[in-house]
Amino acid sequence: MTIRELETRTGLTRANIRFYEYKGLIAPSRLPSGYRDYSERDIHRLLRIKLLRKLQISIEAIQELIRGTKQLDEVLEAKLQMLNQAPQDLSAAITVCDSMLTEQVPFSELNAMQYLMTIESAAANDFFKIDGDQLSQVHRPWRRFFARFFDMMVYGTLWTVLGMLLFNQNPALQSSAGNFLDGMIGLLLMLFLEPVWLHFFATTPGKAIFGMRITCADGSRLTYGQGVARTWGVIGKGIGYNIPIYNFYRLWKSFRMCSESEILLWDEDVRYTLKDTQWYRSLSYAGGIVLLFLLLYTATAFKLLPPNRGDLTIADFAENYNYYLAYFDLDSDRMVLDELGQWTEGQSDNTVIVLSISGERPDFWYEVKDEEGTLQAVGFEKHYTGDERLISSDDQYMMLSGLAFANGQKTVGLFSKMTEALIKTINAHTFESFVFTQDGIQMRTEVSFDGYNHYGGDFMIPLDAASTHVYDLIYEIRLINE
Repeated sequence: MTIRELETRTGLTRANIRFYEYKGLIAPSRLPSGYRDYSERDIHRLLRIKLLRKLQISIEAIQELIRGTKQLDEVLEAKLQMLNQAPQDLSAAITVCDSMLTEQVPFSELNAMQYLMTIESAAANDFFKIDGDQLSQVHRPWRRFFARFFDMMVYGTLWTVLGMLLFNQNPALQSSAGNFLDGMIGLLLMLFLEPVWLHFFATTPGKAIFGMRITCADGSRLTYGQGVARTWGVIGKGIGYNIPIYNFYRLWKSFRMCSESEILLWDEDVRYTLKDTQWYRSLSYAGGIVLLFLLLYTATAFKLLPPNRGDLTIADFAENYNYYLAYFDLDSDRMVLDELGQWTEGQSDNTVIVLSISGERPDFWYEVKDEEGTLQAVGFEKHYTGDERLISSDDQYMMLSGLAFANGQKTVGLFSKMTEALIKTINAHTFESFVFTQDGIQMRTEVSFDGYNHYGGDFMIPLDAASTHVYDLIYEIRLINE
C-alpha cells in the first residue's frame, strides 16, 4: 500500500505518517525498488496513534504501549486524572477516555475508529489538534525558491568557468543546444556537490544565505547517500530535470504545495529549519549574486588574455593570433599563422582557423626592435587598381592581430578595457582611416578609395559609372612611448 492510500484511509498527513515512522511507532516494509509498502496492520496502528494523540497522550507513552512496558488502562487513568483537573471544559475528551477505560482492551486490540468518530462529531476543540506531529519544515516558497535559484547559479557559474578555462569555450558563441547541454551538466554538478554540502555543512550556499538548514530527523547531518537521494528528488520532482515547460510545471507544483504547508516529496525524511528572517540576509543574497557575476567577469577577462605576454616574438604573436581564431570560432577555412608569421594550413583537429569571406588574405609584415626578435610593430597593406571587384572588409584581421599584439603587452592588465575599446574602434571605422592609442599601443589605419561606394556592412560595391577603381589600405599596430 502506498503512502497516498494510507493518507486517505487514516486521515493523517504524509508529514504525520513520516513523523510517526521516525519515532518508531510504525515500521513499514520495503519493496525491492526501495519504496515503503504499508499494510493493514499499519493502518490500524496509525488510527490508534491518531486517537491517543488527539487525547494528548504523549509519544513516549505510546511508545511504551507498543513495547508493552505500559498498559492502556494505566495510561488512560493518568490522562483522566489530568483532564479532570484541567480548568477548561474537556468533557468530550473525558467521555472518550472513560469509554475506552470501560472497554478494558489492550492497545493492540483497541478499535480506534469508533472513538475517532465520537471526537469528530464533538464540537470543535483545539485540544484534539495534532498539528505538531511532524518534522520541522520551512513553508516559505519564495525564500526556498530564491535559495534554489542561487544554488543553480552557483552550479552554472562553476561549469561556465570550467568550460572556459579547461575547454577554451566562449560562452558568447554558445548555441541553444549548447546552452541546454550546459544546463544538464549543471544538474550533474548539483547532484555531486549538493550532497557534499548537506553532509558536511547541513546546508547549501543559497540556503546558508537565508539561514536554512537540512538535517536528519534526529538532527544529525545527512549521509552522502541520503543527500544524493534528496537532490535527485529535487532535480526530478522539483525542477523537472530542467526540461523546458515541464520544469515550469514542476516549479509551480512545488510552489503550491509549499504555500499550502504541504511537505515536499524530497523532504519527507528530513528536518528543515529556518534560523531567522533578518534584513541582512536579503543584502547578503544580492552580494552573493554580485560575487558570481564577478567570478564570471574575471574568468572572461582571463580568457581574453593570450597565451604569450611580455616581449613578443613573431612566433609568440602567431600563437596569440591562432589562439583568438580558436576562441572566437572563426572557422571558414583552415589557414593559420606559422612560427614565421606566414599563412599555412592548420590541422583539422586543432582550433586554429581564420575566416575569409572574400578577397585576398593580407600578408603581415613584422618590425623587430632588438636582436632577440622582440616585436615593435605588425601590419599589412592592400592596393587594388584598375579592375572592378567587390572589396571585403579587413576588420577581422585588424581585430585579431590587434588583440594578439596589444593584449600580449605587459601594459595591458587583466581588467584592461583594451579589448572592448579596440574592437569598438575598428567596428566604428570600417573602410575609414583612424588612429587608436591606449596603454602604450597605437593602431593606425589609412584608407583611400575611388570608384567604390560603401553602403554599410563589410563590403564596398564598385560604381559602374566610375572611370577608375582604386582601393588602398595601410594598417599597423605598434609600441609607442618606449
